[in-house]
Amino acid sequence: MPKIFIAKLLILIFFHRILFSQDVLIKPLSSNINSIGAEINFVKINDTLAYFTKISEENNMLKSQIYRTRFINGTWHTPSLSKYNFFSRSTANIFFGSKKEVVLNVTDVSTNNYTLIYIDDYKDTSFVEIFKDSYNKNLNTQPIIVNHNKTKALYFVSDREGGFGGLDIWVSIIDERGNFGVPINAGSQINTSFDEITPFYNKYENKLYFSSNKDSGQGGFDIYKSEGELNLWGEPEAVKKLNSKQDEMYLTFFNSTSGYFSSNRAGAKFESMEFCCNDIFSFKYNQQDTPSTNLKSCLPINLYFHNDEPDCCTLSTKTNKTYKESYIDYFLMQSDYERYNKKAEIFFRDSLRHNYNKLNLFLEELLDEIQKDICIEIQIKGYSSPLYNETYNLNLSKRRISSLVNYLLEFKGGALKKHFDTKKIIITQIPFGESMSPTEINDKITEKQYSIYGLNAMLQRKIEIVNILFKK
Repeated sequence: MPKIFIAKLLILIFFHRILFSQDVLIKPLSSNINSIGAEINFVKINDTLAYFTKISEENNMLKSQIYRTRFINGTWHTPSLSKYNFFSRSTANIFFGSKKEVVLNVTDVSTNNYTLIYIDDYKDTSFVEIFKDSYNKNLNTQPIIVNHNKTKALYFVSDREGGFGGLDIWVSIIDERGNFGVPINAGSQINTSFDEITPFYNKYENKLYFSSNKDSGQGGFDIYKSEGELNLWGEPEAVKKLNSKQDEMYLTFFNSTSGYFSSNRAGAKFESMEFCCNDIFSFKYNQQDTPSTNLKSCLPINLYFHNDEPDCCTLSTKTNKTYKESYIDYFLMQSDYERYNKKAEIFFRDSLRHNYNKLNLFLEELLDEIQKDICIEIQIKGYSSPLYNETYNLNLSKRRISSLVNYLLEFKGGALKKHFDTKKIIITQIPFGESMSPTEINDKITEKQYSIYGLNAMLQRKIEIVNILFKK
């Protein structure tokens, strides 16, 4: 069997020219990363670290391994083997979840065993096999973990029975104990009689991106996106700005406007036959596009506080605490709240934690948007419950806003601070104190089960990012 054909098959299993369009800039990564072999699945962890899969020839056989690389002084440096490799077996398609969890696939070609691996800690080299059953004789590959609000799910690619033909995308629900449920097909809106591969969930749009070689595309494997969750998806839309007549696959987003994919399009390196081998390309959407869509989609954001926090028993309008500190302190009190209020668990999960996660997504978007030639005004309202007097509560709501400003200034090592200093980011404070408190909120300190631990009081002790304004 020709080696070029085998290399393409491995890419399905594992899956300086610059191209301009009106809206997107596409370019191959440097020769430090791309070679005459195949490079796929480039996953950027932060501003300086990324992992990817490299397919090479070893003892006249093709093998895939996971590499890591650092971005230093404007370039990706020569990669080195990562710790996510298993003896003589091939490893590929690494994905990093949001809570120190890693998934990848390990293949033993000699036994036709295709195993999905889950690692529960970046620093822990132990692992567990997912779906350790007869289906390991089928193809299992390209795993990702997605959080759909209250539901956590594993998506992966398989040719197991029950699909629509070829390779399909499958989904398994992960329960609170970390158990993986029986896989179900992601459905006929996503899957066809052709091959659907390399799923990636874009949290900035809440859409699933994947590649398919169905015959309605531009040629080869094209990238598509669809909105929905689990096995309920809308009609997929081709991402025409990234597709070509060749293969595009393994798309990942690093932020809302940029990311990476693998392709054998013009610009990829080859030894003897053009369009034979996949290289990694970066893409970046034009930053002159309307900036408000992703930022405003995060709003409103409600950030909650324990009673009389931060800095109790003072009339100061400022605090040295950050909102992150107040959030952590509050979260550690969950068991105390549950003793008074049976609904506290739901509040801590769906209100406190959910909005803190929304805040961090918002700040990632803000950091990206503020690079443009615009100024951003952030409007924040502050509230308190009706305990204590009106003046005290007004100042308390100002302290709460102050804690958020402190967190913004420290976010990602102070990456936003210079934009505050140059007035590119402006905060407008709207403190209400207790004036907006509903009349049904208990204001008696002697009845703490209602005035402090009651759900109405918990929901009132907050600040709210209500709006953003863009100015040239």
